[in-house]
Amino acid sequence: MLLPLDLAPSQWEPLIPQLSAHYCTITLGGPALGVISLLEGRGRSGYLGVVRMLLDAVRVRPGEIILEVGCGSGVVLRELARRTAGANPIIGIDINPYLRREAMSLAAGEGLADKIIFQEGRAEALPLESSTVDIALSCTVMEEGDADRMLIELVRVTPSRPQRRGARAGSRRGQDLAARPDRAKTSRTDVGYRGNGVGRDVRPRTPAA
Repeated sequence: MLLPLDLAPSQWEPLIPQLSAHYCTITLGGPALGVISLLEGRGRSGYLGVVRMLLDAVRVRPGEIILEVGCGSGVVLRELARRTAGANPIIGIDINPYLRREAMSLAAGEGLADKIIFQEGRAEALPLESSTVDIALSCTVMEEGDADRMLIELVRVTPSRPQRRGARAGSRRGQDLAARPDRAKTSRTDVGYRGNGVGRDVRPRTPAA
């Protein structure tokens, strides 16, 4: 049984014990599925242009702490590290230990290892104290889990002040999020990736009446 790549582990792992009780169940991961090749390929496609648009919109300032949730192989983190040239602490969080190891290796190969901190963590329960980062990014991650919970966590770890920024890139299905009062506190940038083009919305979000 091959588990789809576009599902987060939190979505399919609870099913494994049930399947194993009745079937011989084989789960595949890491290099057997070519995940790194897939993720790195996006860094050589129009996806990187979407990422650059996102980073332009959030306007990173020297000294600000930047977090990417669901960093994968580190395409966005390395772009950030090249842009900021050591002027900003950069944190990448991912639940997958294989992806984190590969991301660290790729960063080291580009001489960027000392500019990025990699941590284990779930997007729905970030392993960070409240108000500890200035900019929180999420690229093509919210559609793979509980988007509402993820957004609450992104808001929690950024300080409650006007300059707080959150940004995400993703497909349309990740944009159907219930309105919550705490979203009014954050200037949020959305960039939608459609393969043959991009959409952009940089208006501050306010809760529904």
